[in-house]
Amino acid sequence: MAFDIKNVLGKVMGGDADFDIKELSEKAVDTIKGDENLLESFKKDPIKVVEKILNVDLPDEILEKIVEAVKAKMNLDDAKDAIGKIAGLFNKD
Repeated sequence: MAFDIKNVLGKVMGGDADFDIKELSEKAVDTIKGDENLLESFKKDPIKVVEKILNVDLPDEILEKIVEAVKAKMNLDDAKDAIGKIAGLFNKD
């Protein structure tokens, strides 16, 4: 079954609100990165954690897309941190 994600999110989140996966995933990333216990829980059961953070009951198809976006953003942030550290090694005077 296919969902119109914006339509479903708009209805679940309160009418005509323009919610999208990027916005929701960024909120989840900020919350997860700020709490070590939440990060550990996310590693074990990401859908449950995202659902709790966003305080919504969405279809699993949509939650899975949000979880994918959260994981991608967290991996990108980790990669940027690693590159910054490596660059810092070469830029020391």
